[in-house]
Amino acid sequence: MKVVINACACCASFSMYNEPAPLIPLYGVPLIQRTLQSAIEAQLNDFVIITREEDVAVRQFVDRFAKTQSISITHVTSGQKQNFETALLKEKEAINSGFLYLSCFFIIDPAMLEGFIGKVEKKSGLYIAVDENHIEKKLDLLEIVRFQAKDGKCIALERGLAEFDGFATGIYYIPKSFVEKLAKQKSPNIEKTLSSTVKTSAAYCVSQEHYFWSFVDSPDALMRTEEEMLASLRKSPHENLIKKWFFRPISSCLSSVLALSKISPECISVIGFIFALLAALLLSQSNYLEIFVGACLALLSFTFHIASEEVSILRNQCQNFSKYFDHILCKYSELALLSAFVLGTVDLDSKNIILIGIFALVGTMMFHFSADRYLEDFQQKHPIENDMLIDPDIRFAVIILGAVLSLPILTLVIFAVLMNAIVIRRLYVWRKDSVKLMADKKTVLGDS
Repeated sequence: MKVVINACACCASFSMYNEPAPLIPLYGVPLIQRTLQSAIEAQLNDFVIITREEDVAVRQFVDRFAKTQSISITHVTSGQKQNFETALLKEKEAINSGFLYLSCFFIIDPAMLEGFIGKVEKKSGLYIAVDENHIEKKLDLLEIVRFQAKDGKCIALERGLAEFDGFATGIYYIPKSFVEKLAKQKSPNIEKTLSSTVKTSAAYCVSQEHYFWSFVDSPDALMRTEEEMLASLRKSPHENLIKKWFFRPISSCLSSVLALSKISPECISVIGFIFALLAALLLSQSNYLEIFVGACLALLSFTFHIASEEVSILRNQCQNFSKYFDHILCKYSELALLSAFVLGTVDLDSKNIILIGIFALVGTMMFHFSADRYLEDFQQKHPIENDMLIDPDIRFAVIILGAVLSLPILTLVIFAVLMNAIVIRRLYVWRKDSVKLMADKKTVLGDS
């Protein structure tokens, strides 16, 4: 699917910046790059970028970025006496079969774009991504197009509607018939053509109310968007209370600073791992003050691991490698802290306690070893496994609490029992599922 990105709007309120508006950074990432990254994550790779004739720096930046990705870029420039629609129609052959229309001044979640594309590909016609859930929060955004809907179809679409059902979120699918209609106009205008089209033709609303989006048209909007992005990190419906109210407030403050730096998410993960090693060194001591400092470092370690993920989200750079890299180092950090508890109990001269520590370590390793395949193959079939015990924040919280309360043996007992119990349960579920699969195969062979 062809993607047209409008990057030629001139925002007078951004005149204080020494660069074109599409290159203004949001958490260190230029607006035009964010739009491209969101589209790339949604498996799109064919782009038409519309820029002003004088914005040479924007085109150069896009070309440099394109060299690092497997994408196709077509540049279209609009002059002072030519609007971007007229410039776009020069590439009529490229967009004649329909295209996805985006603006680099809308900040959108890649998952939001991917979900929109999935619904568009099933049917034909004009599609508009809309939000009906954040009306009160966005009322001050006068530049955002508003819509009215009836039976899932858009019946009115324009700025300043007095009675409206929500906002257009800056994602449109423009069909071939719309391109032909636009080409017949003496002074083509996409926004006016959209407003007239929804009144005479079928225009479908695609609800995107559960995803983050924002519109950046001024420095104030830029600051508000940064605050909203940080706040959105705490709104995941899948987070437990410990992560949401204990780890998240600390990590979000840290992420807001790290996201503005040039430190990569991988480096942040390494810093978290180093803090875990220092924490393990102190937790293995017998002095309570050293153990308490070790607990604080363990807290800082896991906070950096969370911050690594958050910085990726804030920069819109959610790469699989950085996620996997942090996932591995987080496991190493957890095992290092548990090993420190085991070493700290050696002075007690009890073989039973050391044995409990070994069971805790082996159980945790087997828990991680079996987790990936189990969750991939069986999580949908057996949702009971999706409980708090799997979450790393719960396990780190137990370790930190055990250190602060000076209860290393109890902590090891908890890990030894729970981790091994979960592994045994997984084996039971695997065997039960395998027996059922074999019985189904025998039934099929018997019927044939």
